[in-house]
Amino acid sequence: MLPLLLLAAVMVAHAGHGLDMWSLEDRLWTALSIWAGVPALCVILAFVWFGRSAVAIRRGRIEFLSIASRVLRFLRAVLVLSGLVSVLIFNGLSMVRQWLGDLVLVDELVLLLPVLSGYYLIGVAWYSVDRAVACRHEEESLATTRWSCAWNMFVIQVLLLLVPAGLILGSVEFLGTLDEETIAEEVRQLLVLLVTAAIFIFAPLIMRAMLSVAPLEAGLLRDRLERICQRQGVPVRDILSWDTGAGLVNAAVVGILGRLRYILLTRSMIRWMPEHYVEAVMAHEVGHARCHHIPWLLASIITLVLALEVVWMAIPAIPHVEGLLRLVSLVLILWLVFGWISRRFEWQADACAVRDLSEDRTSDQVITVEATTAMIGALQSISALNGDDGRRNDWRHGSIRLRCHRLTDLVGRARDSLPIDRVVGRIKITTVVVGLASLLCLAMFVPDFST
Repeated sequence: MLPLLLLAAVMVAHAGHGLDMWSLEDRLWTALSIWAGVPALCVILAFVWFGRSAVAIRRGRIEFLSIASRVLRFLRAVLVLSGLVSVLIFNGLSMVRQWLGDLVLVDELVLLLPVLSGYYLIGVAWYSVDRAVACRHEEESLATTRWSCAWNMFVIQVLLLLVPAGLILGSVEFLGTLDEETIAEEVRQLLVLLVTAAIFIFAPLIMRAMLSVAPLEAGLLRDRLERICQRQGVPVRDILSWDTGAGLVNAAVVGILGRLRYILLTRSMIRWMPEHYVEAVMAHEVGHARCHHIPWLLASIITLVLALEVVWMAIPAIPHVEGLLRLVSLVLILWLVFGWISRRFEWQADACAVRDLSEDRTSDQVITVEATTAMIGALQSISALNGDDGRRNDWRHGSIRLRCHRLTDLVGRARDSLPIDRVVGRIKITTVVVGLASLLCLAMFVPDFST
């Protein structure tokens, strides 16, 4: 989410809506201090704090892992905030273009370079914590070197989102440089749509090229995981072992189409968690694919953007700050509404997992205690291994504690009649209705809406 905020801010500045509140000539040193000084300070603090945390963890004070995780999130937020100030308040994009010219994506990357470098170097500092955690599991660090650990974290936290979004922005910017004599406006917009669709469809291949992944080795575990896909009727291209280069314990499903869909399980999860917990996590990820959560999440984002445009259509123009207000309102809407939807999808994936595990272990048509216990145990293990006490309320996933509580309520319920399925069904209907209504309003009242 944080890297996408930066990209959204750059797009606002690119459209000429930066605030430009202070003159760079009068406050050049202030602007440079925020642009490069704040990221440098964050990196220094990261090396100091994570080094001390690693020493404490090696001495058995495991609570420092949770504290270090919170510090990591805080430093990343400060990095992004410094980038937002540089882009929007000082209108840094104009300054960079005065030096370099308006080159496709080059000026944007130069402007974001301190923030991106800070992300990477904070990952370098985090390696000390990773080694300390690995030693507690009587293993060497899963990363070959400190630099490979940082690179893998950078890919996971930044590049997996920024590369596809950057490709879309770059294609829009490049096509915008062509005049109407070279390419008609309708053709330009069609090409943008086709490029965007292609990037979304083939994003799993981009992901595989960037991540350190390999097919999960043949054996009993892989056979059991493949049977989960077969039971739920979800085709996948491959099940991949994901070497994050750090002690990250997680899993993910990537891809909309079956032939381009991967299930990723981190190597730490495979090594450190019992196999029946790994099965539960796999059933959860397959549940996301079975319920088509990825395309519905994309549809909900599009619907929210369209609905917000309808609201802005009724508001008189606000000189100078309208671009910033649009960005802030979009972020708030996504944070609140999209986060709310995403958390319900997570609950449904949890329900799909216990439904599948119950079906595998008994012929009864109800959710079993054994299946629920396995899913709760998997969630609690992931939480503990990642330094979370279960109370942290992630905006997209919610808290582990709440998810475990909701799973407990499913015991004994009919597998084919779970309350969360009805909730998600209403969300999907609302998404379609609001999206179509917003499209209709924009088509009726906005000139050149097709463009």
